[in-house]
Amino acid sequence: VGMQRGLAGILAAAGNCVRLVVWPARYDDCIAVAAVNNADQPWKGSCRGAAVDVSAPGENVFRARIGDPAVGQGQGTSFAVALTAGVAALWLAHHGRDQAIAAAQARGETLQSMFLRLLRATARRPHGWDFSEMGGGVVDAVALLQAGFDASPGPEAAL
Repeated sequence: VGMQRGLAGILAAAGNCVRLVVWPARYDDCIAVAAVNNADQPWKGSCRGAAVDVSAPGENVFRARIGDPAVGQGQGTSFAVALTAGVAALWLAHHGRDQAIAAAQARGETLQSMFLRLLRATARRPHGWDFSEMGGGVVDAVALLQAGFDASPGPEAAL
């Protein structure tokens, strides 16, 4: 639960309510996603720490559900990772799989590492953002799709 595998790599939910990032998100090969609220502040239940790569909305997220009404709200880092996986799919579709792989190889990167670098480089960084706890910022799909393959995060986001 809370893990998505796509052509841009493996993303995993940072975890809920235990404060430390959980497995499999802690693996180096995984992009760990924490959750924020609608004010771009850390969601109170999100796990956090140095293993977090990026954050995405995870509080009061609208979702389909069984029953009436068919739409409800949910919260958790599983919602944040699902949103980030959707953004990864948009990014890959926008550039084309073969072009993205070629761009990564030309830069001496894997597709996953290039995607993560660009995800961090284009993330929103709200005032007072804690890079050491919540990763490189809040996922920004529009900025990611507009960025070239050479964008890089600032020194704070690289922590």
